[in-house]
Amino acid sequence: MHTHVVAAAAWRWRRDPESSARLLRRTADENLIVVSSGASDWLTPSGTASRVEGGWSINARKIFRQRDSRRGTMVMTQAIYDDPKPVQPCCIAIPVKDPGVAPQDSWYVLGMRGTGSQDVIISNVFVPESEILLRRPAGKLSAPFHLSPA
Repeated sequence: MHTHVVAAAAWRWRRDPESSARLLRRTADENLIVVSSGASDWLTPSGTASRVEGGWSINARKIFRQRDSRRGTMVMTQAIYDDPKPVQPCCIAIPVKDPGVAPQDSWYVLGMRGTGSQDVIISNVFVPESEILLRRPAGKLSAPFHLSPA
């Protein structure tokens, strides 16, 4: 259902191979299951990216990580970096088994129980600079969104 996370990486690879080649290679070689953080990350994502030595510290609460997320090995998400201006969302893939990733069994509404969807809390997860897959303008529909189901 949610193949757009890998499709977006492939789209990016066609324009700048270095930006997503590692994620695509790992997806194929390691049979990664890449899940999306979904509605938390549309035009203006939730979460923050703070500059630290060698990369970024990511903090967020992502509401409604996609269906069957318990099987995922990587979560494709975004966080806002707001210094310097203008605000820029950074697209990143974070290992689900990172100690700073805490899935939350919070979707108990009748129609959602069977989907395996969950919220996720991301606390001080380090992401190296080389793992930023994409930066884009905040609050604007940009080319990678044409791959996402609305």
